[in-house]
Amino acid sequence: MIIKQFFILILCMLAALEAGADVGVSAGISPLDDYSLRREKQLVRPADAFVKALAKHLEQNQDELTGLWNRGYGRNEMIKLILISKRSGVALKDITKQRDKGVKLLQLCEKYSINYADLLGEAKIVRTKVDVRARSFEPEIHYGVMRSSSAGVNISTSAATGQ
Repeated sequence: MIIKQFFILILCMLAALEAGADVGVSAGISPLDDYSLRREKQLVRPADAFVKALAKHLEQNQDELTGLWNRGYGRNEMIKLILISKRSGVALKDITKQRDKGVKLLQLCEKYSINYADLLGEAKIVRTKVDVRARSFEPEIHYGVMRSSSAGVNISTSAATGQ
């Protein structure tokens, strides 16, 4: 019984193919799919408050640091790479190219005769300072009550009392 049902199913599929029906799984590639040939312009995320603060603190190009941030570099790693770049006198782009190839930070320090322990200590200090500075770039959000920035008075109560 099962063999007969399977045989009938195969015959129905073959009949549909002979009739010119579109049967099967498609990958969506055809001459009619011109939208697949167009590439949408990739949106660039705005710079993070930490990246802005880091660029100002270490006097680096904010766009270059934003690019590193968008490529997945972490905060501590960016700080260490910038410090290696400054201490060695090598451009940050060259340092990141080596890092992209899988070279470890310790190996970069050894290559440029930098003490790795000192680098870690300085990176912690820079991270603390940049974190404090980054808070000034983040807008304060007050939920529920809108406050006046000059007087510190609740606007909703002052409007109701006529002041």
